[in-house]
Amino acid sequence: MYQHRQTADYDGAKAWSRVEVLERLDAVKEAFISWKAVTDSDEAQHFLVTLLLKERKP
Repeated sequence: MYQHRQTADYDGAKAWSRVEVLERLDAVKEAFISWKAVTDSDEAQHFLVTLLLKERKP
């Protein structure tokens, strides 16, 4: 989804159809629903800690 957002923001040549936009929105909605279902699990908490502690490249 990040790449789609970048394209939408910076590629004026890309024409998005209504169907494409609605499909992307549905996918994001489903991702949030899925995350809410597992957010309190040990695996999800481990994932979040890993994101926070991951070494970043400058």
